[in-house]
Amino acid sequence: SRILAAPPARRATLASPEAAGGEAPTLVEDTSARYMLPWSTQVQVLLAREWAIRKAALWDWQQLYLHGGIGVLAGLMWFQLGYNERFIFPRFTAVFAIYIQWVFFPFMDSLFFFPMNQVTLKKELGVGAYRLSAWYVAKTTASLLPFTMWPVLHVTILFWMSGLVLDGGAFVVTLCLVWLSILLFQSVSLTLSCGVPGHRIMTAALLLLTGFFLFLGIFIPLEDTPIPWIGYVNPLLYAVQAGSAIVFLWGPPHECNDGVTEATAFPEVCANRPGAVVSNEDALERLGVWAPPGVSVAVMIAFTVFFRVLAFRLLKGRMTEGAQGGPLAALMAKLRPGAAGAPASEAEGKAAAAPATSSEQA
Repeated sequence: SRILAAPPARRATLASPEAAGGEAPTLVEDTSARYMLPWSTQVQVLLAREWAIRKAALWDWQQLYLHGGIGVLAGLMWFQLGYNERFIFPRFTAVFAIYIQWVFFPFMDSLFFFPMNQVTLKKELGVGAYRLSAWYVAKTTASLLPFTMWPVLHVTILFWMSGLVLDGGAFVVTLCLVWLSILLFQSVSLTLSCGVPGHRIMTAALLLLTGFFLFLGIFIPLEDTPIPWIGYVNPLLYAVQAGSAIVFLWGPPHECNDGVTEATAFPEVCANRPGAVVSNEDALERLGVWAPPGVSVAVMIAFTVFFRVLAFRLLKGRMTEGAQGGPLAALMAKLRPGAAGAPASEAEGKAAAAPATSSEQA
């Protein structure tokens, strides 16, 4: 805090109630001349602090057993998938198995991001230690550190044990898509953490996760549900679509069932045609994979940016308690229990103004 904070003459100051027309004190500052160090340096210092705190806990034998064990169990479940027609759907579900783990863990890891840091953050902002945006970038980036290594273990085991596609390039691209999914679902979780009251976060999270997992078109085609459009606003849909396209398009086609001794789902291609194959494009169409990989990745990036920015706006609103945080914060303050009216006493009024005082330094 001492390194980042400006000298007293350059700190933000509080206007008196008289100057503010008898209202609660408000923050008056010149943000261009407020800090001794630029924003990028603040982020670097905060990242260094987070690294010092977290580095000892990065390697954890329990995490090794957990993610390695899940990879082995899933690899045994989908062990060495072949390229016969009957392996088309199992190969698709194996792709789903890769991503489902890296939705759940980063999502749950960031769920209590704001409640756990609220007290410390208010204290440090109260002395002008740094900008809120610098803290947000550093803190959320540092929390991704464990997710740089454990996906490598899990994806490597499951990818090669299952024989998803025997292509090193496809493996690298799949791993990159998993990292993008981690960033995406951490962003969704941050939005919940900053926008939902603490006692309701877990309920909202479980409902949201259930919706993510169900509305993918894997269990029931989306067009057969009463609200088929909901799948198209599901971020997980695009992760699975991109991952499936990579696995199928980078692999060989699947040999047909003959339609006589073994039923075929592709009679127009396979019936009475010995040696025929199901093209990868036909397989993806039957599985409901309609988005090109590039489009799916672009949508995932757009979702990531949207939720990350929204989470920061909600965080800023929480720190100002709706007083100076704009319409989002004001709406959140109205929805929060006990925030419907004005403070009943002068003491309560001062208490309500305190968060706005410190947080405006963001």
